[in-house]
Amino acid sequence: MTELKRLVIIEDEHWTRELVKQWVKEAKLQIEIVGEAENGEDGLRLIKELDPDIVITDMNMPLMDGAQMLHHLEQWEKPIQIMVLSGYDHFQYTRQAIRSGAAEYLLKPVDPLELKHALELCIQKIKQSQQQNPIAGTTVQLPGEAIFILAGCKRRLSVLFTENEFEPIKQELEACLGKLEAAFPQCTAEQWRRIYSELTLHLEVIIAADSVEETHEIKEILEQINRLSFEGHSEEAARAISGFYYKTLAILADRRKNRKKLNMAVIQEFILNHYAEPLTLELLANRFFVSREYLSKAYKQQYKENLMDYLLRLRMEKAWKLIEDSRLQIKTIAQAVGYKDVSYFHKVFKKYYDISPMSIRKP
Repeated sequence: MTELKRLVIIEDEHWTRELVKQWVKEAKLQIEIVGEAENGEDGLRLIKELDPDIVITDMNMPLMDGAQMLHHLEQWEKPIQIMVLSGYDHFQYTRQAIRSGAAEYLLKPVDPLELKHALELCIQKIKQSQQQNPIAGTTVQLPGEAIFILAGCKRRLSVLFTENEFEPIKQELEACLGKLEAAFPQCTAEQWRRIYSELTLHLEVIIAADSVEETHEIKEILEQINRLSFEGHSEEAARAISGFYYKTLAILADRRKNRKKLNMAVIQEFILNHYAEPLTLELLANRFFVSREYLSKAYKQQYKENLMDYLLRLRMEKAWKLIEDSRLQIKTIAQAVGYKDVSYFHKVFKKYYDISPMSIRKP
């Protein structure tokens, strides 16, 4: 049985903690939430007491902020995967704090898919660290700006893979590496190794998240990456990692196109994991490489329900449960189930249940 990774959440906003906990559970990863705290002081105590594998922390907190807490953790003997949450307006403040080696940097408001990908990366890094993989480099510190640039690059690469955009992938990687080289000419070989490690692990996450099974060719690509030394940044290293991304996409695209039958259970699972995103029938059809008409007809034929009706039902059921079981603001719940406009959410909810959202909240 796979050992559960232990997670501690440190965040002073109750509703953010509740959303993160909900999304961690819905991600269905081998992760156990063992503790939560609302300031860095209690968070540091919990870390010492519970010995977690992963820590998700805000930066702007009372008593002891995230910067002070991470400074204390620099002396912590056991490696911890640290995931930093912050807003754009706090980045100048945050970048001085995450020099302690934050694994991931997520911007608020937190996106559930990005959170899941970041947690998958943390799990991958823990496994590689345990296997003493030479490419892992997880203990090497990167400047805060470097983590910020990498986070944006990985987000855009995920989109390009979903959309089968070949040439832009190479352009995005070249632009990312160029920005890093220009911003940090003093980067050491070890830091560049961690940068390439981040990109390699991200490629593995993309493959794991794709509904296409990992093939022999893809395994060989990942093995080739792990055999490379990446002693430092060079045009040859940049071409290598870019080429691996390109080849992986080509293999995935070929596998996707050669599917003979839609797996409706996979589509349902995808919607279940992404219902908080702005999903449309066209987006789903593109994601599974079929026409809108075919997807709609095939789904209704199997489940006797329109696909978009299933999405609506799922969102409404999730919203009802959050309203009934939590004290989160209706605006927060609306965003958590895919509605940025809270007024529109009220209309949809009332039309669906014939009752307003606040009417079901227990006093």
